[in-house]
Amino acid sequence: MKGCILKTLALLWAGPVFCQPLQRFELIITEIMADPLPVVGLPAAEFIEVKNKSNRPLRLDGCRISDGVTTGIVGTGVVLPPDSLLILCSKSHASAFAEFGRTQALGTFPSIDNDGDEITIFSSDGMVIHAFRFEAGDYRNPLKQAGGWSLEMIDTRFPCHGADNWAASQALRGGTPGRVNSVAGTRSDITAPRALRTWAVDSVSIIVQFDEGLDSISAASLSSYRLGAAAPKVVKARPISPFFDQVLLTLASPMDHARVYMLEVSGIRDCHGNAMVRPTAVKTGRPALANSGQLRINEILFDPKPGGADYVEVINLGPGLIDGSGIHIGNVNSSGQVANLRLLQKQARLIFPGDHIVCTTDPEAVFRDYFVKERDWLWKMDNLPSYPDDMGSVVLMDMTGNELDRFEYRADMHFPLIGEKEGVALERVQPSRPTQDAGNWHSASSRSGYGTPTGRNSQFMASDTLPGEIWLSSKILSPDLDGQDDALIITWRFPTPGNTLSMRILDIQGRPIMLLMRNSLAGTTGMISWNGLNDRQLALAGGPYLLWTEVTGLNGSRRLWRLPFLISYR
Repeated sequence: MKGCILKTLALLWAGPVFCQPLQRFELIITEIMADPLPVVGLPAAEFIEVKNKSNRPLRLDGCRISDGVTTGIVGTGVVLPPDSLLILCSKSHASAFAEFGRTQALGTFPSIDNDGDEITIFSSDGMVIHAFRFEAGDYRNPLKQAGGWSLEMIDTRFPCHGADNWAASQALRGGTPGRVNSVAGTRSDITAPRALRTWAVDSVSIIVQFDEGLDSISAASLSSYRLGAAAPKVVKARPISPFFDQVLLTLASPMDHARVYMLEVSGIRDCHGNAMVRPTAVKTGRPALANSGQLRINEILFDPKPGGADYVEVINLGPGLIDGSGIHIGNVNSSGQVANLRLLQKQARLIFPGDHIVCTTDPEAVFRDYFVKERDWLWKMDNLPSYPDDMGSVVLMDMTGNELDRFEYRADMHFPLIGEKEGVALERVQPSRPTQDAGNWHSASSRSGYGTPTGRNSQFMASDTLPGEIWLSSKILSPDLDGQDDALIITWRFPTPGNTLSMRILDIQGRPIMLLMRNSLAGTTGMISWNGLNDRQLALAGGPYLLWTEVTGLNGSRRLWRLPFLISYR
């Protein structure tokens, strides 16, 4: 305490400085230059700009800036006033940046990777103050991505937002070190955090991935996580730094192999205080090596539309779940050998029974060109093996070198009368039939948009069923508030729990106009009411419509209901 007082007295000439430790988000990263060449107008050097977001001067002695490989340490006597900026750079470039604003040289400056990196600010006692993760695609501009332009934060009120709060600089110099960002604007955040996926570290440890940074106190609450009846109890929850968008859960006892658990998450707030209003369920479990016939090639687009991208869809027929980071996709070379193997994912990511995982280098192109049922099932790959337009092969292999599936395709496997084959996917008709059976493949239907990435194939023929029933309260919906058939009541009943349910309203052309449920835990019984409005809350015109419902059981079995009804105004 005595040393703290003496340091404060020695710095009174610079204004009041307190020895209160740095708190999370008091100091934030607001601009980075990852690739300064070719020079646009700034010094030919990397830099990081930070901002004091607090209402007090911040003493930065001993703060560390790290990319996980190299770390720079701020020297002594550095005080940053409230609402002010500081340029961090190497010693050899400090004089060049000094003309732009307050500058601090670091003895060791982190080397920022051009194609993406993670930058973290630590306090002198090792606490994470702010972290920023970027990818080359965050520039959203191929010219600026090539070098000479910085990435700038748009709204500094939301420091834990991801790529949507960052953009390539619009300044003529290529960046705004020491000055207000050229892309400065306003953002809003009223959305609660969402659990995206899980994976098992080991038999008693699960990591839950969220779509944004969390409030670490609520994320550490054990009452926020429940695996359900007859499942291990969560005994510890630890948010993972530096981004706090992951939580490590520790279980009281091991999970069973091949069993799919439903993890219920509730009551968690994001770093801006938005709380989850209702519990959400996400699948989890302990993966195992794929069994024979479990993982199948289900659909392939090898001749995409102009500006489009190839994709390969694989389906887990169950039982059990698989880790996608242990699966390779490749092709066969001219010598007949399996070659060009690529991991589906570099990090652990689970493939559950019934999942339709689409592997592509450009998920946005697939999302643009086709109706995508489950966007989370679009898996981005840095590289995909070559799949020529005339003929080629797809091979799936596990981490032990065991071949799981192989499909040798030809363009003439398409429907002969289809005409133009560009942008038309080949779909597997029946998952249980042999992959190389040419009669088990067909061109995707025109009604589906010539491809069904992440969804059930348009040419699918069911070979299994799931017991249960779904019914409508009436064949007529009359939403005119006359007290008769003003709402459509949809009711379901299943003999066993654990089913997930997706439900949409389609028009007569088969186009989705209202999403009612998506992968919701159905329970053994339930019901939902719909008032006849579309997803823009507008009344629909009278005429025929279709309730499209897909149910997936824990063992991977599926069933599809198509229930027609009529909207009529009296």
